[in-house]
Amino acid sequence: MLKIFSLGVYKQPCLGRAGLNFMRMEEQALTISAVLTVSIIVVGFLLKAWFNEIIRKLDELVKEIKALNELKTIHDQQIKFLQGAQLSTQQRLDNHDQRIRDLEIKSKNG
Repeated sequence: MLKIFSLGVYKQPCLGRAGLNFMRMEEQALTISAVLTVSIIVVGFLLKAWFNEIIRKLDELVKEIKALNELKTIHDQQIKFLQGAQLSTQQRLDNHDQRIRDLEIKSKNG
């Protein structure tokens, strides 16, 4: 509210009823504006904190995914090695099986 300083005493200007109503509405508008400003600042701060938390969690997830990809690569290499070893072992068993059959056939015939 507008106050005039005169001889060390604050005095209300004589504005009449309409003027006082206008002054009250102006004060209310300023109060609402101040409340909205503070509210927006608080909401902005909360959003910033929330987004920072989300970004931090996403960074952690990216690190975990990278670590899992490295493990998957290692396991894929191990699987390929084991499949190669299994194929080699199977070929050796097949060769031995063929030799054993050949020896059995020779021993029956001979």
